[in-house]
Amino acid sequence: MLHGAPNGSKGFANPSGWMNRDLFPQVLEHFISIMNVSLQNPGLLIMDNHDSHVTLNVIDLARQSGLTILTFPPHCSHRMQPLDVSVLGPFKTYYNQTCTEYLLAHREKGITIYEVASISATPFYKAFTIENIRAGFKKVGIYPINRNVVPEDAFVSAEPSDRPLPVQNQNDQEGEVPMPVPEMAPGPSGDAPGPCGDTPRPSGVTPGPSGTHQDQPGSHQDQRGLLRAQ
Repeated sequence: MLHGAPNGSKGFANPSGWMNRDLFPQVLEHFISIMNVSLQNPGLLIMDNHDSHVTLNVIDLARQSGLTILTFPPHCSHRMQPLDVSVLGPFKTYYNQTCTEYLLAHREKGITIYEVASISATPFYKAFTIENIRAGFKKVGIYPINRNVVPEDAFVSAEPSDRPLPVQNQNDQEGEVPMPVPEMAPGPSGDAPGPCGDTPRPSGVTPGPSGTHQDQPGSHQDQRGLLRAQ
């Protein structure tokens, strides 16, 4: 599968086609070897924090080899990873062009897994240039360091998650969010029922044992006397 691959390539196979925890330590060993990283010659590896990249085996291997691993925050690699912003885009363009040329020249054969490495070689050398790599580190603000490379509007909440702030009444204590009041339909007499559907009772009236209303001493009479006076 590595026939015709770029110099220094290392190949690993997985039925799913994705990196996993078993393969990545081998990839890391290859990186440490190629970069000549050691305790006397420490190195820095910046990458995303996929589950396969941050296992205990990977951390132990990095510490023993003098390698410091720095991971990007989740879902930020499109803005913070040099490969994403300046290298992989051109590589995909060149690779698609090379695939088209190969298919035109080999109509009866097509592209199999055994041709991918050789087809990738030319696009790799055209895209992974010193200029593109340096441009990627500069564009994401890693080197030279630029703390303002990400604009403020990139931190604005997305429209689906944007919600209006709760309205706070003047009588509410600071920091408390008012509870929603359940919607109530009017009762037979036009009065609005309580939250459980019961018609509100006048002040001083309490339900009796059978559910009928009983007057508290003096309270109901006082209320009717007040109504007559009005």
